[in-house]
Amino acid sequence: MHRFVSWDRRVGTKDAEDVTQEIFIAAFTSAGKFKAKSSVKTWLYSLAKHTISNWARAQRRHQQGRQELDDQSPEKSGCPQPDREAELQHSLSRALTFLVQHNEDLAQTLMLREWEGLAYEDIAKVMQIPIGTVRSRLHSARKLLVEHVDHEL
Repeated sequence: MHRFVSWDRRVGTKDAEDVTQEIFIAAFTSAGKFKAKSSVKTWLYSLAKHTISNWARAQRRHQQGRQELDDQSPEKSGCPQPDREAELQHSLSRALTFLVQHNEDLAQTLMLREWEGLAYEDIAKVMQIPIGTVRSRLHSARKLLVEHVDHEL
């Protein structure tokens, strides 16, 4: 869940723990509302999506007129990568950051499928979209990543 939250460009890694905690608090307080029409995992990711949206809306209200000066992303640190695995992780991180910045819906769909292991049907329920849209978004996300990586090389 933390990984899903941290890759959302509205949250990022800095606030991911707080938002993840809010998701689990919301899940605990609304557990009685769970109708078992879908799996708990699907319900939890749907709750996460709504909690992230609410959190982002609140952040925009609180930060109007202020600029964020603090950008401490690891890819901008200029530190050399010690080995091939770290280099691959760094490249993957940059590619995913590109995808998140390019199209958040594509990134969320890809994260739910590839990192969280949700089935297409579950992703459709979480994202509240038709299953055909899930397939289309996954195809587009993978295509964008390949093009981005090819361009980087």
